Amino acid sequence: MHGPDCLETSHTFKLISGTHTNAEGLMYYTERLDDIDLYHPDHFKGCFGLDVEYPVEGSIHKQGNHVHIKLERDEASQTEALLEVDLYKSVPNHTPEYVATVWQGNEMIIDTFSLQDHLQVPLDKLEPSAFYYYTFRVTSKKMQDDTCMFRSSNFKIET
Repeated sequence: MHGPDCLETSHTFKLISGTHTNAEGLMYYTERLDDIDLYHPDHFKGCFGLDVEYPVEGSIHKQGNHVHIKLERDEASQTEALLEVDLYKSVPNHTPEYVATVWQGNEMIIDTFSLQDHLQVPLDKLEPSAFYYYTFRVTSKKMQDDTCMFRSSNFKIET
């Protein structure tokens, strides 16, 4: 994910893209400046620079065991405190389904934050073809009254 290279984000700087001139002499931008993959609107809120290191993509965890959750905060990140960690289930061609809130609090994220989740997924939410992921609701130094959402990579849960 792209983010600004400065500590403070500002709505007053000018962001430009490379340009291209076609055969008719018309000039156009080579990248759409409103493309959220290039500069996500959440970056204005200070929501960048927080990576979910664990669980890793494609890992398999056993029901009843503990899952290591680890967040790494970049020194330029404006994210401040972790408020909530939720578990979601994702089945292909279906809307992701909330499973449970696994942690709530107000814990400052200095450089890293680690948590062990004891996997206790209700049996009606356990599905072999499903992928699971965590979402993280955090505060930002930039927007005191708003929160940011981050998510982990997909992983599997087996019985």
